[in-house]
Amino acid sequence: MPVEGTADVFQALARESTLASRVILQMQAMIADGRLKEGSKLPAERDLARQFGVSRTVIREAVAALAAKELLQVEAGSGTTVRRPSLGAVSTSFGLYLGSGVGLDLRKVAETRRLLLSDTAGLAAERHGEEDLEKLAGILREAENDREVAVAFVKWVAAFHAAFAKASGNEVSATIVAMLDEQLQEQAVRAASNAIVTERWLRNLQGLMKPLHKRDAKGSRQGMRDLLLELEETLVLGPMVRR
Repeated sequence: MPVEGTADVFQALARESTLASRVILQMQAMIADGRLKEGSKLPAERDLARQFGVSRTVIREAVAALAAKELLQVEAGSGTTVRRPSLGAVSTSFGLYLGSGVGLDLRKVAETRRLLLSDTAGLAAERHGEEDLEKLAGILREAENDREVAVAFVKWVAAFHAAFAKASGNEVSATIVAMLDEQLQEQAVRAASNAIVTERWLRNLQGLMKPLHKRDAKGSRQGMRDLLLELEETLVLGPMVRR
């Protein structure tokens, strides 16, 4: 379905070196606030160029960038369609930012993970189903079997975090937790190379199951918070401030 009305809906831009970026920003804003609705067709390339007051090359560049972000769907012979922003697209963009490592403070990454997982643990205690308990118990068994192999053990810890977040019923939380865990993987493997650290780490993870079974949201939040605080002090990130 085309954008309603025959009047121009895009604003002409002042000419400068970042025209494509400005086209992208304007169109992203219009998708976000609903002026460009999911499923609507964009005007033809020449009409977009006229409305924005830029060349067709600039429009082509902007549309390609928005298609790469999964905000537009370009089909030969069918035109360009507005898409609803997906969790996968947001996840990809956020993951690329984290993965760049530019100016990334791992202490802040760990702190963000702690804050998010602690609240998520409380929700998991309230919302989980039996299948979630079975999934978490299975992961803990695998972690115990692999506790002498640091890389494998850390993989199971990340899976436990993801399953815990999933048990909260919040898939956004689960996605973000997985990305944060990935950024801390190298430090976690280094810590798990110490058998004493790994044994305590495993016992703390196992201890989280008790408040979960009891649907004790407060206990689950506190247990996850304490576990991650202790872990942060073990990882080579520098001291974290207790709150």
